[in-house]
Amino acid sequence: MYDPAKKKAPAGSGHARLCRPGPLLALALIIYLAAFLYMVRQRYLYFELYDINDTAANLQTVWSVVHGPFFTASVNAYLKPAPHNVLGDQLYFTLLLYLPFWLAFPSPFTFVVVTIVAAGAAAVPLFYLARDRLGNPWLALLVAMSYLGHKMAYNTYFLFGFRPETLFMPFLFAGFLFLFRRQHLAALPFFLLTLLTKHDSILVLSTLGLYLTVFTPEHRRFGALLVLLALLYLFAVVIPLFAHFSYSDTAIMKKVAMFGPDPVAAVVNVALHPWLYFEEVSRDELEYLYSTLLPVGFLCLLSPYYYLAVPIILYNLLYSDYGSIHCGWHWALVVPFLYLGVVDALARVRGRMGDRPWRAVWVAAVALAIGLFGVEAFQLAVRVQKQRNFYYRAHPADTGKMIAAMAEIEPEASVSAMHRLLWFVAFRRDLFYNCHESYDPDYVVVITPFALGQNDMTDWCTIAAVEDPQSDFHRKYAPAVVEGELIIFKKREK
Repeated sequence: MYDPAKKKAPAGSGHARLCRPGPLLALALIIYLAAFLYMVRQRYLYFELYDINDTAANLQTVWSVVHGPFFTASVNAYLKPAPHNVLGDQLYFTLLLYLPFWLAFPSPFTFVVVTIVAAGAAAVPLFYLARDRLGNPWLALLVAMSYLGHKMAYNTYFLFGFRPETLFMPFLFAGFLFLFRRQHLAALPFFLLTLLTKHDSILVLSTLGLYLTVFTPEHRRFGALLVLLALLYLFAVVIPLFAHFSYSDTAIMKKVAMFGPDPVAAVVNVALHPWLYFEEVSRDELEYLYSTLLPVGFLCLLSPYYYLAVPIILYNLLYSDYGSIHCGWHWALVVPFLYLGVVDALARVRGRMGDRPWRAVWVAAVALAIGLFGVEAFQLAVRVQKQRNFYYRAHPADTGKMIAAMAEIEPEASVSAMHRLLWFVAFRRDLFYNCHESYDPDYVVVITPFALGQNDMTDWCTIAAVEDPQSDFHRKYAPAVVEGELIIFKKREK
């Protein structure tokens, strides 16, 4: 383990003190936060954030904690009735951690800020974990910077602005740090927070606990405790809540329901007929998985810790191409195991170098540096270039006034909004994003032009109604506010 007392640097100038791993990591974090807050802010202001229905449901859920009914949302139209209790579909208990920040700064963008800060802060425990295991703070700095630039890490929020799954990364990195320092009591709260972030973590933490129990004598008791807590959470919390609130018999199984009527039957069926699984995985998804390993020089494959995430990797590959490749929050649980694998692999290689450990440092430094300054920098540059082509940026519009106009809608009013606008009207009980006949909103909010290619499929029934001047829609609603390309329709008084 790294001992700072043995590495005291001689007194020098202020410049020399700044050119150390600690201050350089702080500088990297400042640049990271400034850059990603700016880029996601641009997506937010120009209506370019994706999968807003799930995000809006999470915003509604936090709002409901204060205004009631507790943990309810209405925006996910595939769940009936609306509003519904979200505990029947997703167990995001750590959404409560966002509540004090939102109460202090009641804006949707508050959730973005907290999420990006949490993702950036995860580099700190990773840095100390790598320093402890590798005995080299400069190599630890390179590992932490590699994490900050890895697309699988920042994709957990970049296209979407806010997803609670991003919290997996700081919680697990902190848990691993204290675990490998043998401070089990300090590690336990972070693994518990991981469980409470989303129930997907049950399988991975169970696998981690089994590994610790069998292969690491110094962590055997803690590993057994992890397995016990994960199973207790599954049977005492997850299954009862899903059984009580769920509107789908397969909610607890999601993507594996195609393989069998229950989880055990699905696993047995795939084990006996493995081709059934591979028939569901596309080449694009496998190429994406390959692209996540390339920036770290495939080093994680040398460590057993990376393979502890295989259950969630296999599960993620069952999503559609879009869900598996572009919905980055699905991979947030994999990121900590990927970098734990990198650190562990480097420690193993360094240990095998005998009295010449510097060779391992050079090999690792070259691999990670190529990934960071080559692959990852190129991918990020492509994203920056794409941001210049946002429609409302290329065709200047005062989106600030549009957002302000939506904020004027009474919070007690029911609203149906186009997919990309849900962020800005989410804090209310009744929010919808399609024209289902059972919905009768007070307001309908649309933005033009309609043919931008970013509309969710459920927008099109609303668009068709708005575009047809003879439709029942226009007999029922009249334009109340027109602000640039934004139109807010209000229900006509009878």
